Order: sequence, then C-alpha cells, then structure tokens
Amino acid sequence: MNKNMPITLPFLSSNCQSLILQQGYRKILKTNQYFSKEGAYPKEIGLVQTGLLRIYYLDEEGKEWNKAFLQNTNFVMATPNVEEKSSTYIQALLPTQLFCISIEDWQKIALQFPELKDVHQQVLLQYMKEKQKREINLLSKDARQRYAAFQQQFPDLEERIPHYHIASYLGITPTQLSRIRKK
Repeated sequence: MNKNMPITLPFLSSNCQSLILQQGYRKILKTNQYFSKEGAYPKEIGLVQTGLLRIYYLDEEGKEWNKAFLQNTNFVMATPNVEEKSSTYIQALLPTQLFCISIEDWQKIALQFPELKDVHQQVLLQYMKEKQKREINLLSKDARQRYAAFQQQFPDLEERIPHYHIASYLGITPTQLSRIRKK
C-alpha cells in the first residue's frame, strides 16, 4: 500500500478540508484486523482509501452474518450515534488503508464548519438507501437474483474474498452459493 496516497475531500471547503487533514491520520489494517467491535463506542470516523472491510454481526448461535462490504471512498464508523455502543463488527477482509479522524476532533471541526453536519447527513442518507435496497433484495428476490445483484454491485469481490463471506451476505449457505455458481 502506498503510505503517501493523497487524500482529497472535494466536497468540503478548502479551510475545512485543511483542518481535517491536519487532525486526521492514516490507519492501516491487516487482513482480519478490526476497525471496531461489537459493544464499543465509536472512537473515529474513517474513509477507506484502499482495501476492503466487512460489517457483520453475530446471531444468537454465534453465526456471522455480513451486512455490508466497504471499499474505496466509503465512510466507516462503528455506529452513527456516538453515544451508542456498536452492535456490529467491522473487519478488514484485505489489507486496508484508511484516512481517519477522531470523533472528538470531527465534532470540534463541525462546530467551526457546519458543512460537516451536511456531509454526515449525506453519508447517513446514502447508508439508509443502501440498507433499504439490501433489505428489499433479501425479502423480494430469490438467491439467484440476489447473487446476480451482488455481482453487479461488487464485480471484483468474488475473486478477492472467500465465498463463505459472499454466501453470508446473500443470506444463504456456502453450499447453496456453490450450486448457484455452477448454474
């Protein structure tokens, strides 16, 4: 990974961007390393530069269910509410480089630059749209249709991650995924 990858935040004013870049830091996660874990309060906000993260939760039997995959330019935070503990895990599936800023610094900058609240709101709205789209797919489409939608949304992931992660995301077993892929 290029540790000197430039960070640009074109959606922010130059003064706001400059302050965020001064306060921010690079974070590198190795494969399987965690950005956050269930039960933790959010400490930082990240912007994925390279690599891949997954957001997952554990059911009552301890089985993992992937909720989302985050790649380049996706924002990541343990939970949208800084006063709430996370109910999910965020883990690197590939070596991942992020640009991060502490929640405390983000909030201080947001007091100076109200535009950050707009960015936060836009990120939350985008997340809600994606969440709704995913829920509709899970409820209204069969496994083959969900797999086709996955391939369209994430055309390169199938070659980069273990298939059991894809099966978990689709809400099916690895055996079911294998059958679908054969057809």
